[in-house]
Formats: sequence, structure tokens, C-alpha cells
Amino acid sequence: MSPKFDQYRNKEKFSIYYFLKYNLALWNQNQFIFMKQLIIFFGLITLLSCKRTNQNTIVFHAYPFIPNADKFYAELESDFKKQNPNINLIIVKSDNYYDSANGIIKDDTADIYELDCVLLQDFIDRNLIQPFPKTYSIDTSNWLEPDNVGIQEESLYCVPHWLCSNFLFYKKGDKIKDSKNLDDIKKDLGKISSLNKSLLIDLYGKSTLGELYAEVNYCKNFNRANSSGTLDFSIFDYEVEKILNKIKSLTYKDWGRRKDFHDYKEAFYPRQFAKGNGRIFVGHSESLYNILDEINNGCYEGENCLQADQISVMRFPLSDKSDDYLGWMDGLSINKNLSGQKLRNAITFINFLLSKKVYEEALKKEANCSPRYLLPAYKQYYFDRQITDFAPLYPQFYELVKSMNTITNKNLCQDLRLFGDSLTIRINKN
Repeated sequence: MSPKFDQYRNKEKFSIYYFLKYNLALWNQNQFIFMKQLIIFFGLITLLSCKRTNQNTIVFHAYPFIPNADKFYAELESDFKKQNPNINLIIVKSDNYYDSANGIIKDDTADIYELDCVLLQDFIDRNLIQPFPKTYSIDTSNWLEPDNVGIQEESLYCVPHWLCSNFLFYKKGDKIKDSKNLDDIKKDLGKISSLNKSLLIDLYGKSTLGELYAEVNYCKNFNRANSSGTLDFSIFDYEVEKILNKIKSLTYKDWGRRKDFHDYKEAFYPRQFAKGNGRIFVGHSESLYNILDEINNGCYEGENCLQADQISVMRFPLSDKSDDYLGWMDGLSINKNLSGQKLRNAITFINFLLSKKVYEEALKKEANCSPRYLLPAYKQYYFDRQITDFAPLYPQFYELVKSMNTITNKNLCQDLRLFGDSLTIRINKN
């Protein structure tokens, strides 16, 4: 022992004073070693805690373009955490969802992605997602997605969540419902001499026109019944451009080609249809949210607004050559790096998101809000009274989507965006 401690040895053996003084001296000598050990100890505790926290945290990159998205995702996050207090769910909702150059989702750090099927093949090819475990069980007999694009090489990469496509909305009793193709619609509309006799449709922007290009191309070139036709979206089809110009001819003046209308944040075209400014309207099913919201909250006395029970829906007859109809599937995929507890937590959330309770909460009418009219990828919800009592058009939508086709392909999103960008300039103005 150090000589400086000897002075304490012969003092009163049991004196508290000298006991404390002795230990204080010992502390002064060994404090560096002690502090070093203390730092290592708490460092290990922090590291283990962070690892545990990271394992229990899952990040969901949510598709942002749904009606009243903030409210839906806030309630979703809250409800999930109540049922799963040990899982820290973080929902990322970014309006800047796609990279402007190639269309791939910008954020590659999410644990769970909501993917449009237009992106699916690229995510697989770039090794950004992994197949669901073989033990994962889902009843595919209820899928409203006959092509099963989420299944590649017998592996499930993407579980269906929502479907979408362009539909034609009209006022009940309008003979337009009997139209079989665009020529029939043109004949029924007659000369487009005023706005209320016209078609309302957005024909601006690379995403909007890229999607329409694909839908026209599919109807024109493919017939599932006899497996004829081609689906090469990498080569521009000028015949499709002619059909898009025919669609534009059904609009009033330049209403379909206005950038300010396209950029309008409150869904310009469906709200104009609600006000009677257009005989028919083409858009996604969730456009009904905006139509009904305008009817309930935006129409003033003296305006020629529709009533909610006057609205009906049919397929948009892009071609008389085929009854095949192209749509899009939004599904759920898992980051390639997930394993162990983190993977199990991700699947727990996916099962929650696909549960009957969450679908009903998402689709039924809420206080002071219109129903979202998103299209579930499972047929039972189109006849669920919890939903249809407030959103009565779901059975009609079922007849339109039950045989709707979906596709994915390498560079599909990028190709369609390039075509859409070109078409934004190329489509003739009235």
C-alpha cells in the first residue's frame, strides 16, 4: 500500500471520521480508473438500449395522395401504438414522394413501403425490398387483383392494399351510360359549345398523362381473352397520342390543358363537376371525396350543384377493341435489411393496416367529412354495411374493378413519366 495510507493505520480503528478520510484518499488515487469503468458501463447500457429501441422502431413510408391523409395517418399511428405499446411506429408522409428523375421513391430508409405497382419491378431489381417470409399467411382468394403483380417468381414481394384507375362519373339517367367507346361519347356530347356539355378531365402533367397513356395503350393493344397484343411501354405509340387528342376534343376550350387547374390544391375538376360545370367527369374513385365535399360544404344557393344521390360511375371506355381495363395497385413491401424482431414488428404493423377495423375506419364516413372512396384490394369491403351505408357507390365500383388488370415492368414509371412529359407539350390545344 502507498505510504500516504500508513498514517491512517494507527488511528482509531473504528472512527467514522478516519474511515471516510481513508476512502476519500483511495478515491483520489483510483478515480481515473473508476471513471473509465463507469463510462464503459454506461456506454454499454446506452448501446444495448439503443439497439433495443432500434429493434422496436419501425418506419412506414406512407402513400400521401389520399383524401384527408393527415387525419387518417395520425389516427392510424395512435391506434397502433395503443395496441402495440412496445413498438415505436413512425409514419412518414411526404408530398415529394417520387424522385423527379426516375420516379423511384426518394426515401430508401423506410422499413415498410407503400408502393404503387408501377414501381414494384424496379424495387425488386434494385434489391430494395425482400420477399415476405414463407410462413406469412394471407388469403389470396379475396384479392381483387387478378394479375397478382406482387408475386414474382413464386415469392410475395408486395401485399395489395388499394386499387385505383380512371373512371367516368355522370348524372344518373344520362344516356352516356350506354356508351361503348370514345366515339359513342363524342356522339352523345355533340358539339362542345358550353362548359356544362363537356368532359371534365385533367390532361396536364407527366404523371397524369403518363398514367393515361398506359391505360389507353393497354386497352388499344392488349386483349386478355385471346392473349393478343403487345405491352411494350418502352417505345412511344403515336396511335395512343391520337386517342388522347380525341379525349381532349371532348373538353371545353382549354379546360383540360390548364396548368393552374392541374396545380390547384383543392382538386379543381371534381369540384367543378359537383357544381354542374361539366356533363361528365373522369378521375380516380377518391375524386368522389372532393365532389361530395363540394356538394356539402362549397355549393351556394343558386348554383346548379348536383345532389349526392344523383352521381353514378362507369368505366371510362378508352377503346372498343377490348373489355380489358388497366388499373394500379398500391401495396406494402418490406425493406431488404429487416430481420429478427424488427421484421416481426413490421409484419405486425402490416397485418394491422390490412385488418377489417382499419379498412372500415378508413372508408366509412366520419363526422363533418365525406367518405374517402378509396378502393380496397379485397372484395368483402365493397359490400360491408359499415362502409356502404355511408358510401353507396362501392357495389358499383366492385363491378368495375373485379376484373381490372394491373402491371409492373422494369423502368415502367420512368418511361411513363418521360412520355407524359412529352405529351404535356405535344397534345394539341383547342
